[in-house]
Amino acid sequence: MKKKYGISLSGGSARGLAHIGVLQALLEAGIRPTAVAGASMGAIVGALYAAGVSPQQMPDFFKKASVFNYFSWKLPPHGGMLSSDRLADELEQALGVTSFEELPIPLCVSVTNYTRGKSEIISSGSLAVAIAASAAIPLVFKPVLMNGDLYVDGGITNSQPLGFLPKLCRKNIASYVNYISAEHISTTFKNVAERTYKLALYENVKPHLKKFCCVINPPELAHFRLFDFQAIDQIVQIGYAETKRLIEEGALR
Repeated sequence: MKKKYGISLSGGSARGLAHIGVLQALLEAGIRPTAVAGASMGAIVGALYAAGVSPQQMPDFFKKASVFNYFSWKLPPHGGMLSSDRLADELEQALGVTSFEELPIPLCVSVTNYTRGKSEIISSGSLAVAIAASAAIPLVFKPVLMNGDLYVDGGITNSQPLGFLPKLCRKNIASYVNYISAEHISTTFKNVAERTYKLALYENVKPHLKKFCCVINPPELAHFRLFDFQAIDQIVQIGYAETKRLIEEGALR
């Protein structure tokens, strides 16, 4: 029998920390997602949730995880890209399990097969490596090798994955964290790069958002950049507040 709610957590780097607040507000309202799909940062938050880490505990992982000091536009001193090995190691330690099959809550994640040029959904096998691959932002992290192919950020090709959610759940919620505002933005390199990224993501997910019973897309997240990890508490609160608002308005029933 299908469970009531599933949730899809989009990519968005630091803005994806808003998924933590979204999950907290849902749980407080008695809405407990029983299956999760995620991309990039959504895959990391989704894996923590599926492993039984509470939303209250999740910020500590991100604040302590040294790998997140490297999520920035600044290249490492040697000029190359970073390996995802440290991210995979820290994830495995935090999750307490090594495979998708061991998770108490079903999880699937989107990855981009760099070798073959296509999007894929992973829901079995080595967990930490798949999550690291889903979050391997090009030019920041090296592609991750799995089963003889190279993989990069799942958000590039499928930032709001459905995966197996329609098979498992009657209703599915989308938490999307890349709100596009119409306000004036400067034309500095960073702003142009990040807005282009957001526009590409939105065109990628727009046809799929209608498949969800509710889309949580906080406008306030437009003020945060991809690597604003120092604003974790504020970003989490934005996701929480927007979800509470939608629940109070009856958007989630």
